[in-house]
Amino acid sequence: MSKRVQESRSEVPLWLVACLGKKVVTRIETFDGVRTYPAGSEGILMAIRGADMPSLSVDVCLDPDDPTNWERLMHYDVKPAAAEVSFDLDLERGVIVF
Repeated sequence: MSKRVQESRSEVPLWLVACLGKKVVTRIETFDGVRTYPAGSEGILMAIRGADMPSLSVDVCLDPDDPTNWERLMHYDVKPAAAEVSFDLDLERGVIVF
C-alpha cells in the first residue's frame, strides 16, 4: 500500500466524500485508550479534516455503543466498506449526488 500525501490542502478524494456518514473499514489496528480495534473494523465516517495536517485526516466512530467516541485516522488508513462507492457529479449545478 502506497501512502500519498495530498498535493494541495483543498484536494479531497471523491470516494472519501461519498463515504461521509457511511461505513468504512480500517486498514490499521486502532487503540482508543480503552479498547483495541483490529484492522478491518467497521465504523462510520463522521468527519473529514485537513486544515491542521500535512495530509487529510478523518474522524471515524468505531464504537456502535458510543456515537460520540470518534477516532482520528489518516484518510489512507480507511477504505469504503462496500466494494464500490457510488456517486454522480452534476457539473451544471456544482453538486455531488450520493
